[in-house]
Amino acid sequence: MPPHDQHIPIPDEHYAAMGKVADAWADLEFEIDSLIWQFLHTPQALGACVTAQMVSIHPRMNALLALASLWEVSPDLITELKRFYGNLGPLADKRNRLIHDKRMIQWKTKSVVRLEISAKSKLRFEPFPEDIDYLMTFARDVTETHLRFITIRDGILRELDSSRDKLRGPFPHITRTQAQKPTPRIDKL
Repeated sequence: MPPHDQHIPIPDEHYAAMGKVADAWADLEFEIDSLIWQFLHTPQALGACVTAQMVSIHPRMNALLALASLWEVSPDLITELKRFYGNLGPLADKRNRLIHDKRMIQWKTKSVVRLEISAKSKLRFEPFPEDIDYLMTFARDVTETHLRFITIRDGILRELDSSRDKLRGPFPHITRTQAQKPTPRIDKL
């Protein structure tokens, strides 16, 4: 055990690499949000009021897939979007671990370790060595994923431009059949 009065800080370079991971992921989520806003034909600020409530990439992708299916987007592009989402899960899990886990310095080696604490049907409570190259490689993987999304997005936008305003409607619309009167209040005697 190290002495309690000893502190070895995490190197700034390590934090900078973690920042690159977070920034690459934010770029990907922003592109997904932007396509959602385009499908909705809404100003970005209005659409952002909704997408800002989606706390991870999973609800964003679910919304995007649902919206894409309402427009005349080819089945091939819908399949490609679904495949993209299917491959995103492990990447999202890894990103969450890299961003949210505690970092420490291993006393004997003076190297950075990431303490993974998770309990998906089995407890994981252990340190993993984490170097800057590992983080930078992951940031590049996220950037490549972002570029794959851009390719899919561009294909969707080309199809929408060639079939402007062709929704797969009509869509159901639910309204009240009559105005509801408030129930009178009956006080106990």
